Amino acid sequence: MKRALCILLLAGCGGASSVIEEVPPDLRKTTSVVPPLADRYPYADPSGVEPGRWAKYREGERVFTLAVAARVPEGTWMEVVEESAASACLVAPDGAVLKAYWQEPGGPAREQPLDQRAEPAAPKRAESSREVAEEKVKIGGRELAAKAVRLRLEDLEGRLVKETWVWHADVPPLYAGGELGGLVRRETSRGKVELLDFGAAAKPAVQRP
Repeated sequence: MKRALCILLLAGCGGASSVIEEVPPDLRKTTSVVPPLADRYPYADPSGVEPGRWAKYREGERVFTLAVAARVPEGTWMEVVEESAASACLVAPDGAVLKAYWQEPGGPAREQPLDQRAEPAAPKRAESSREVAEEKVKIGGRELAAKAVRLRLEDLEGRLVKETWVWHADVPPLYAGGELGGLVRRETSRGKVELLDFGAAAKPAVQRP
């Protein structure tokens, strides 16, 4: 009798059975968060580059395209296009980002918040030697005679580091630029950046308001 009573009590401790209900359509939608953007443009000054010029780079595992979308009285609309999303930012002549928009494939453009990010100070290094040579490179099916600048630098503790910067006059100076043209390749202690392709007929990827 006691055993039968215990079984009855245990059977009644389970509570109500689970009920499967259909999730309303509004709750099924997922909204991605728009990542904030630094309020200072991190690449080269685009104010002297013609609209439509673009350059595609690989930096580590990241592949992205920089493009001049338009020029307005306030500054230059620059786009950073990646596989997952694109960002358009209005860059003032002093490098300040005035406004920005973020757009994922197939979605609407949304305003991108800006935040202040203090860039780490670059280590102080003195140039101990410089070598300039011509280097043949293939970019987007084209062979270019680029200028390679190889530097030996010494920091405050006497440690030597090597850097290689490769430039070409036909490459738009969108990532970095100088009197030798736009950046083709950079190899430093921070890693490697290399140009994959470039051109002059980019179409806006962000449908900004």
